[in-house]
Amino acid sequence: MLGISCTSTESKICLVLNQAEKFSLERLSKFGLDKKLGEFLLTLKEKLSKFLLTIPLLIAKIFLTLVLAYFILNDWENILKKIIDLIPMRTKTKDKLIKQFKDITHTVIYAQLFVALVQGFVGAIAFYLLGVPFPVILGVVMAFCALIPAIGTAIVWVPASLYLILMGSFSHNYWVLTKGIILFVYGFFIISTIDNFLLAKIVHAKAKISQITIIVGVIGGFSLLGVIGIFIGPILLPLLITYFKTFQERFN
Repeated sequence: MLGISCTSTESKICLVLNQAEKFSLERLSKFGLDKKLGEFLLTLKEKLSKFLLTIPLLIAKIFLTLVLAYFILNDWENILKKIIDLIPMRTKTKDKLIKQFKDITHTVIYAQLFVALVQGFVGAIAFYLLGVPFPVILGVVMAFCALIPAIGTAIVWVPASLYLILMGSFSHNYWVLTKGIILFVYGFFIISTIDNFLLAKIVHAKAKISQITIIVGVIGGFSLLGVIGIFIGPILLPLLITYFKTFQERFN
């Protein structure tokens, strides 16, 4: 076994790499899984490299979203008035849509930010109790990632749980291994699902909108418009449904 040379103050990363090499050579080779592991690690490296290259663009999109949100909220009354004047509808229909737009906008935006903070807080507590390094920093990162559908918080808690699992497996510390499994199960069933439950409940309670409408709005908005669609989708979809209902009532 070649091993990796370490300094006198041997780091945990160096120890994990040496143990991983030993584990691969002594155990995985018996079952012919060492080659499969190598292929998996190579694929994982490529995927991570591609994702890391997209991080600057993702940060730029989030920054642009925040800037646009600031200017819109700062002068939203004048913007809304100009939009209202351009809408070719009856005054009664306009008033109904405007009222729902205000209710939905405030509810969705604040609900999403609140849910993201809750996920970051819940994750940070789990990281701290289970011994993951830098729990507060990871909790803050998780709060930001919670605003990204499909990927979401899993981009933080999955590597963290795998870190504990690998550390426990390679060092034969079954308590650390157990903590890694606990974190994975906790992340899968609690952290990753609490957003759908909380967001749908808050918006349904405050704006009286169907929970499935909010979920479809978030996913559809992100698919069409990217990060900014996370906020726009749950707002436009209920408004569109309200418009069709108003249209139906008028002609019935």
